[in-house]
Amino acid sequence: MNLFLNICFKKDNFSNDFKGQLSLEYLLISFLTILILVTILLPLANLGIDLGLDSSNTLEIKSEVSKIANGIDSVYSNGAGSRRTIAIQVPKDINIRFSKDPNFEKGLATVNHVLSDGSLKKIELSYKYPNLNFDLHLTKGYNTIIIDWPINSTEIIVYKSI
Repeated sequence: MNLFLNICFKKDNFSNDFKGQLSLEYLLISFLTILILVTILLPLANLGIDLGLDSSNTLEIKSEVSKIANGIDSVYSNGAGSRRTIAIQVPKDINIRFSKDPNFEKGLATVNHVLSDGSLKKIELSYKYPNLNFDLHLTKGYNTIIIDWPINSTEIIVYKSI
């Protein structure tokens, strides 16, 4: 048995050449493992980022349109002669469709938000005033919206300030 151990673990059997080959094989295996992991995980990470940005943009747009709907409700509750100015920031250009809700006696603000995969996400918010019927275009960034119910008028006016 001692003879076997002496042959297997003799210093001469593990010369510098064999140690270098083991290090090279270890580096090659490590490199291939990392390469495989990157090719699998990178597309998954990109998908996760896209879905996260879509969710974030959708929530931000809904929040900003909600501010406008709340402003319309506020002006409608205060009556003729009231005005409200709202500063909002949207992550991209959007069109808001103001119309009467066909099922109820109230208004409906609708935005068709295009997601990163090309599909549409419909965002709808209701407000109490039923007589608005127009489209409002908002550009990416800051926009100032004025909601006005002039004295001696029966209609609320919503427009973007320049």
